[in-house]
Amino acid sequence: MKKYFLISLLIFSFTAIQAQQFVVSGGQKSVLFESPDADSGVDTIAILYGMENATITFESNSSSPMSWFRYTTNPFDRTPLSGSQIGNRTTLSNGIQANSGYGVTVDSKTYFIWLFDYTQYLPASVSVSSANDNLCEEVLLNVVAPKFSMKYISAGSAISFVVKNRNIPLKYKTMKFDDASKMFVDEEKTLLLSELVSNPRIAEAPLRNTTFSLGDDRFALLWGLNRTIVSDELPGKAVKAESEAKHVVRDVDNEVDKEVGELGGSAPVDLEFKAYANEPVATYYTWQIASDKEFKNILATYPDKELRYTFNNFGKYSVRLLVSNSANSCVDSSQVYEDIEITDSKLLAPNAFSPNGDGKNDEFKVMYKSILSFEGWIFNRWGNELFHWTDPAKGWDGKAGGKYVTPGVYFYIFEATGSDGVKHKLKGSVNVFSKKE
Repeated sequence: MKKYFLISLLIFSFTAIQAQQFVVSGGQKSVLFESPDADSGVDTIAILYGMENATITFESNSSSPMSWFRYTTNPFDRTPLSGSQIGNRTTLSNGIQANSGYGVTVDSKTYFIWLFDYTQYLPASVSVSSANDNLCEEVLLNVVAPKFSMKYISAGSAISFVVKNRNIPLKYKTMKFDDASKMFVDEEKTLLLSELVSNPRIAEAPLRNTTFSLGDDRFALLWGLNRTIVSDELPGKAVKAESEAKHVVRDVDNEVDKEVGELGGSAPVDLEFKAYANEPVATYYTWQIASDKEFKNILATYPDKELRYTFNNFGKYSVRLLVSNSANSCVDSSQVYEDIEITDSKLLAPNAFSPNGDGKNDEFKVMYKSILSFEGWIFNRWGNELFHWTDPAKGWDGKAGGKYVTPGVYFYIFEATGSDGVKHKLKGSVNVFSKKE
């Protein structure tokens, strides 16, 4: 019995709460309702499309007398209004204004509703603001509208709240770099504005000519307005640089430290650089080669999209790409290729080799790195020159006059200059074993 009584009490309480509600009509479209902030003390928000024939009806679970009032900026600065009451229902049709709060008091308790006229929060135009200092990094827009943020005043103080997440789509076109195709391709961007503001900011300036459009927010979508406000076309000015670099690898078996780090190594280091940018806005390309990371000491510049450069001298270098538009008003830099380290030089000679065709130690070659110039001579014991060469990557195959020499001791002289300016001069002997038959 007690259990049945408790369930009945709960059902009665829930019904009583539900019975006290607002019904709003009027305007050109169906009325939308929005849940207010829990801290505002407002019970509900009604959004009308126009205020024609607007009425507010409040249905209570009590038939006690009910009184109405309106407020705008302060809930205690109230304008009394006259409504018509029949039983537990009261209707207000006179004195209704847009963007105002309304209260109805019954049995010493007041219930609050806020009414918005949505047509006053529709943007009329969007354009690029004249306040832009430049359009290289960001774009400031200018929106014209009767009103912007949908603000309502709390029921207990003059604190204002904002209808959240209107989700107004701001669309424009830009470009992005596609790694697969190594090209800048068109991309449509959509920013969702939580509320309408007079000066939306595009944090990254578009990389191409584009317009900016404001579409339907979530309320307009429910009404099916299909309304889009479009700006005039903005000529693209911002530029974006991308680049890549790689070693031109030498297939040499007696050169050590051919590659050191990402791009450094034994001189001469040949590197290939490729540039990419958002053409046709991007017009000019400049490669800079410097001896420091800050590019205070620029050694060379090249106005090419593709560059093959040879680093000959010992030290560390940095390379970057600069891209600009036709007016040189916007400039962008690609990643900086820093710490391109060219190693110091080294030259060593073996003391024996066996030109017998077994694929092992068949040639007499120096071991070297960062050698820029080279000469080598082979002599027999009587001082006769048997072989001469100028490429350190090559060597003596053990032949003289087209024939393999007799096994024994032979003599060499090597003279070379390194990337670090060091002069190398080696003299010594080499044993030739088991000549090829």
